[in-house]
Amino acid sequence: CTANMPSSKDRLEFYRRALLKKDPVQWIHVIKTNYICKNSMHGETMRILEEEYTARAKRMLHKELASALEIGESEVEKFINNYIDKNIKNL
Repeated sequence: CTANMPSSKDRLEFYRRALLKKDPVQWIHVIKTNYICKNSMHGETMRILEEEYTARAKRMLHKELASALEIGESEVEKFINNYIDKNIKNL
């Protein structure tokens, strides 16, 4: 799927290691890699596992951002979307 991690097995190992770290940047890499690879995945089991790792990374990132922004976890995605709409889409 990507030049650095062509196989699902490699990506799953990357996801596993990234989620063990307390590093939001690593969690973003998990989310981004899954987003890029989503349409090219083969095999139901790998796809399900990759989605589970991605959902976990997203929850961890939202928890961290919610704490930093002093908002509820359920408000994080809306906050990000609003920020993008106001500050990035108009560039």
